[in-house]
Amino acid sequence: MVVHASRRSIAHLSMRRVPKAARTSELLRACAWCERIAVGGCWIAPDVAIQQLRTYEWSEPPRFTHGACDTCLENLLRRRELSIGGALATNESVAR
Repeated sequence: MVVHASRRSIAHLSMRRVPKAARTSELLRACAWCERIAVGGCWIAPDVAIQQLRTYEWSEPPRFTHGACDTCLENLLRRRELSIGGALATNESVAR
C-alpha cells in the first residue's frame, strides 16, 4: 500500500521541526567581528547555527543583519577605554 501525503501536510510537518526564526522573515544576527550567529539568546559558531537551525532545509537562504556579540563588544569597549586613557595621558603630558 502506497500512501501519498499532500504538499500541505508535508510543509506543515516540516514547519513544526524548524525553529521560529527559520519560518519567518526575521533576520539572523551575525557578529561583524567573529561571525558567530545569535540563536536562542546565545552566540554560536556559524556551522553549529546552520546545523541547529537546519538552514539547508529552508526554501530560501537566511537573511542576516550584523552586530557585535557580547565577547567582541567587551573587547571593543576595553580597547576603546585603553586608547582613550592613553590619549588622555599623552595630552596631559603635552600640556605641561
